[in-house]
Amino acid sequence: MSQTIAIMIATIVGPVAAVGISLWHARSIKQRDQQLIVLRMLVGARYLAGDINHSTAINMVPIEFSKSPNVLKKHSAYVAEVNKKDADGQLENPDEAANCYTDLLQSIFTVLGYAYSHDEIRKNSILTTGFIERDNLYLSALGAIVKIEQHSKYATRATIQMADHVTSSDNKKDEV
Repeated sequence: MSQTIAIMIATIVGPVAAVGISLWHARSIKQRDQQLIVLRMLVGARYLAGDINHSTAINMVPIEFSKSPNVLKKHSAYVAEVNKKDADGQLENPDEAANCYTDLLQSIFTVLGYAYSHDEIRKNSILTTGFIERDNLYLSALGAIVKIEQHSKYATRATIQMADHVTSSDNKKDEV
């Protein structure tokens, strides 16, 4: 009797457990794949200033690595550092931003089972400061466009005033 009950329980529990384990395994693989996509985007777009893939990947880190406190801590440190700007809108400390980015990459590599040290990431060009320099150039160009527009308005006003002055001078000559 007890043997029959054990067989019945095993018949029911066995397949249910197998399905549960299969679903858990599939979720784990899918999560790792998503994390690898984020890592590839971070590494692949590192040279491109203002690249939408880089921005998207940075924004995806808290979602895809929500169960990795160290990655979240490094992400927060990087975002905080990148948001520190000087009076000209430039990064206060580009080297520190690069270090924070390297720390973030290292923490992601570690979670995914890759053994890269901070120095290896920096030396192997997994991170360069190129993206920061290009971002700064892009921001400077945007600032220059605003200044050009302002100066263009001044020049337009000056031209109008000169034209009005010339027109009024011509009218005075005609009156004489």
